[in-house]
Amino acid sequence: MPVVLTKDDEGARFFIDLGDGTGSEGVYVTPMLDSEKEKLRRKFITKRVTRFGAQEETDAAGFYHARLKHLIKDWKGFVDLEGKAIPCTPENIVMLAEMNTLLFMEIVEKSERLAVEGRIDSEKN
Repeated sequence: MPVVLTKDDEGARFFIDLGDGTGSEGVYVTPMLDSEKEKLRRKFITKRVTRFGAQEETDAAGFYHARLKHLIKDWKGFVDLEGKAIPCTPENIVMLAEMNTLLFMEIVEKSERLAVEGRIDSEKN
């Protein structure tokens, strides 16, 4: 049975290796509690009334970018075409996420798995 993040895990930080396994390229993430994700998602909901009643619409892109900015704390091995390190800033997170959506979706998925595995490992010790 998977273990869900709790308040005890708040602020836990994990490294996701995105390179050759040596740790030279990757991101440092702090996964969000489910309650935090829902609270953040609600900030991106707009309500409108139609003849069929009230409807909610979520700004999926806005929510995704906000989630990434909360999730990613730092990175290493991210360089521009000239080989200069790209600083981990909210603006750069969004820019790179838009350039490589699949990579950043993978980061989100791996961060969720690492959070569960990390919690299980800490309970074994």
